[in-house]
Amino acid sequence: MKIEYLTELDVRFNTNADKGRRWQLIAPFVFTVDGERFTVPAGFWTDFASIPRALWRIISPYDIGKGPVPHDFGYYTGLKGKAFWDSVLLACMEYEDVAGWKHQPVYQAVNWFGGWTWDNYRKQGGTAAQLTRLERRSL
Repeated sequence: MKIEYLTELDVRFNTNADKGRRWQLIAPFVFTVDGERFTVPAGFWTDFASIPRALWRIISPYDIGKGPVPHDFGYYTGLKGKAFWDSVLLACMEYEDVAGWKHQPVYQAVNWFGGWTWDNYRKQGGTAAQLTRLERRSL
């Protein structure tokens, strides 16, 4: 899988009543996966990675590059399926030369435990509903 970042990632740490303390995109983040273009809109919220705080001394959410942003976007929108976005996360970490001893456990964790988050987003109305919510937030 070939990853390319077409824009810089521009985020700001914010607090939101619904999202808690997370990062919010200030500008759209554009990337390609095997030549297919995706745009994460400004206003999108991410935690970079849902790594338990107790593990941050070993692997923190900030150790694994920008890949969690496309991964969070993919999970939220439901485009392409869970396995695709898990593979995108792995490819992003490889593209950014994240050490294998870090990216392999992160990939395995989303592969094994990401289903709950994936299913939760699908219960919120599916792909079309999530894309509409993103469009409204970025206006």
